[in-house]
Amino acid sequence: MAILPGGVALSPTEDETILIAVYALAGGDMDALLDLLHLDSPSVKAETRERVRLWVEGAKADGDTRDGLKVLAQQLGTWVRGGEVRPGKPSGLSKADHAFACGITHYRNQGLIDEEILDKESHRKKADGTSYSLKDVAQLGDLGLTWS
Repeated sequence: MAILPGGVALSPTEDETILIAVYALAGGDMDALLDLLHLDSPSVKAETRERVRLWVEGAKADGDTRDGLKVLAQQLGTWVRGGEVRPGKPSGLSKADHAFACGITHYRNQGLIDEEILDKESHRKKADGTSYSLKDVAQLGDLGLTWS
């Protein structure tokens, strides 16, 4: 671990790292955290802030270059609860259905029920342009798909 003058380390301790990760996973304001903890916060560039956002919020399924902490934590939770995390979309599902199935899993993990998910995503359309039904939400949600 590199130590700067005054005894300040560039890398946080394991305990500090865990606290930062939990803060990020809980939806904490990472810009405010950067301003508070960065050794030279006035010089933090927009590029660095975007890299932090990507490491927390990134999702390959949304076109990002990597999955961030939230996606990885969701995958870990899936394994811990006995599920299976598989890359890619299952055969037979349209891209629209696959994306919605991943979103349903995400919403269910946040405690929403299918009716709330359908209401929240009422703008979403199937590949053929029709709206999703409550039965569609239940079936797609039961696939347990995640963004990976």
